[in-house]
Amino acid sequence: MLETPVNHPQRKEANFGFGSYLSTLKKYRLAIFLLTTLTAVVSYFLVQSTTPVYRATAVLLIEAQQQKAVSIEEVVGIDTSKKEYYLTQFEILKSNKIAQHVIDKLDLATLPEFNGQLEDTGLLATIKAWLKSSLSTQTTLSEIQATTMLTRQEKLKRKVLATFKDKLTIAPIRNTQLVKISFESEDPILAAHIANEVGNSYIQSNLEARLSITSQTSDWLRERLDELKQQLVESEARLSNFMQQEGLIDFSGINGLASVELTELTNQLSAARDRRIAAESLSYLLNKNKSADAASLSTVSEISNHPQLRDIRLAEIDAEKRVSELSKRYGPKHDKMIQAQAQLATIQRHAKKTPDPTGQRSG
Repeated sequence: MLETPVNHPQRKEANFGFGSYLSTLKKYRLAIFLLTTLTAVVSYFLVQSTTPVYRATAVLLIEAQQQKAVSIEEVVGIDTSKKEYYLTQFEILKSNKIAQHVIDKLDLATLPEFNGQLEDTGLLATIKAWLKSSLSTQTTLSEIQATTMLTRQEKLKRKVLATFKDKLTIAPIRNTQLVKISFESEDPILAAHIANEVGNSYIQSNLEARLSITSQTSDWLRERLDELKQQLVESEARLSNFMQQEGLIDFSGINGLASVELTELTNQLSAARDRRIAAESLSYLLNKNKSADAASLSTVSEISNHPQLRDIRLAEIDAEKRVSELSKRYGPKHDKMIQAQAQLATIQRHAKKTPDPTGQRSG
């Protein structure tokens, strides 16, 4: 059985719509071509007339801890370990002081890229200022020109500074002590030079700030030292007056102190002479009794009272006492008895060979 074909009205409408578009393109193909060509030519000239802008980036390291002989942070109370320290340094890099320093050093105000065209310049600005001031006060033309010149310079300075800061970008690198200094300019060499100079100006400003703090600290310490010296002089004067009033020192001053030291030295010399005389006397007695035995010499008071002989005599007495005590408990052949008798014999032999105070040996 044959199937009856089914009509598709939507397909016919779709074919009809595409054909209408194609016929329209063919009809207006010349106008479309001219419009496309014109657009391409205009775009080409616009691109060619646009001045290219170059971006230069310098990377700066902000050190929190620096090698130094004196800790300035202890004086001024700056904690370089906190996050606020780095945020402060970033703001300093963006400050007008750094920007103006770079502008003045590189003389950027003379470049058209930065100064542009100021409004109300020349004779027109002078006439406007004169008309404005003539309504209120009597002002000469030279004063008006001088005022206008100052106004122009101030406007130029503000305009250059604003342009400079618009082209400058400060971007810290996260979780590091590094910061990117980027600058956009029509001249790639100038852009690189300005980016580097911003970093150099920041370093110079930081060094100048630290030097200023160090100088102020040194001045403060110097003033404090002078005050302490003055207080020391006054304290010494009060102490001297007090000691004189209480009779602790005489009025001879330094000479009196020298005389006290001389007296002490004299006393020491006198004592040394006494000891020398005693030693000479003892030496005379020993030389006079060379043929005498130890028992005879011990009867001489000057010899028997000598500390060395006295110690030996005491040691001999202790040894004899020990032998006497041990003999009551042990026999003569006991080890302790033999050791005690040997110790006594050694002391007795040493007593016979005891050197005299003059360096000779007796016995």
